[in-house]
Amino acid sequence: MVTRTAAAVLSAILLLGCGSGGTSDGGLRDNVETYSAAYLGNEPEKAIALISARCKERIDLATMGKLTAGAQARYVSARITGYEAKVSGGLARVTYRYTDPAIDQVDQPWAKEGGRWLRDAC
Repeated sequence: MVTRTAAAVLSAILLLGCGSGGTSDGGLRDNVETYSAAYLGNEPEKAIALISARCKERIDLATMGKLTAGAQARYVSARITGYEAKVSGGLARVTYRYTDPAIDQVDQPWAKEGGRWLRDAC
């Protein structure tokens, strides 16, 4: 009984560690998931906080608000089902797939700025 319990606890710890992506990729996966939730959940302030400085020159808060409102209206129930990142220094190409393939993101650019991963597709 103790062995089964220990194995279950260890499995849960490993799954949580692998699922978060927080330490192995410097928070990239966490930021991808946070950005996605903010974008699809019509939270423009949170979404814009996770885009690069270059993109902020092109997308202001009002524009982000329109984008997130439209995304929420169409894809509010979509969830990420797959994730893969290719990291090279401070740049990454991230592919993440959703329950609705219409919004799958393939090789989306992300850049590390000030120690944080930010979406760099604009």
